[in-house]
Amino acid sequence: MTGKKQFIFLIAFLICFLIQSKLHGQSVKDSTRTDLDFAATGNVQTGNFERLQFINQLDFSMDSKNRKWNFNSRHLYLFQKVFENKSQDDYLTRNFLTYRIDKKLDVFGGFFFEKFFIKRININIQYGLGTRYAAVKKSRAFVQFGLMGSYAKKKYMGSNFKDFDNGGGDTIDGFFISPVLSSKFVLVPKRLIFNFLFWFQQDITEPENYRFNLETSLLAPVYKGLSLKVGFNDFYENINLVGAKANDSFLTYGLNFKFNR
Repeated sequence: MTGKKQFIFLIAFLICFLIQSKLHGQSVKDSTRTDLDFAATGNVQTGNFERLQFINQLDFSMDSKNRKWNFNSRHLYLFQKVFENKSQDDYLTRNFLTYRIDKKLDVFGGFFFEKFFIKRININIQYGLGTRYAAVKKSRAFVQFGLMGSYAKKKYMGSNFKDFDNGGGDTIDGFFISPVLSSKFVLVPKRLIFNFLFWFQQDITEPENYRFNLETSLLAPVYKGLSLKVGFNDFYENINLVGAKANDSFLTYGLNFKFNR
């Protein structure tokens, strides 16, 4: 199963790359812009201690000819196995269709799909609408605030929750309000870039149903689209099954490939 998922992820990357290349061939004529980012890191250890780990992330973005519309899609896959025990097999995708009202303000529709083996969440589906405002938009600094309203339905791998009564069911749904802060800073031109993303989701009818996510990364360009990348992610989920922890943190390092036309 592991090899199959890795193969599917690789095929998805290649397909996106071919699409990007095709669009590049058209860009001379219609000025469409596409961006493709692929980051990968992993660890293989054998002998007295055996571990297999993969962390892959794919980002795809495409602008319309008039720059008014944008489609952005992020895919993240994390897998880890210690000896013969699978400890992580997580996948998430976040997709946005955005309409730019002006240079700083836009509105968007979003669709998310998540599967968190590490948190014993079988499926989480979320969709909604929102708006974003770029408070700072310069060549070396970008700061954007966003707000999204959404509906989410989450199915867990069990029904025994910790400090939460769900009536014996394994599914929790609700309507969420989500403030978002994203930023990008060029610390050293062509040498060092810092990215920051934070969002908080609160169920408007259930105070205990909330979560938040922090993503930071440092990129050091090496050659053209190739960069060294160090990232830190912190994810908190307030409602959990018994035996699952609320907080998970990841420190990753590896290579990042960026293609844009």
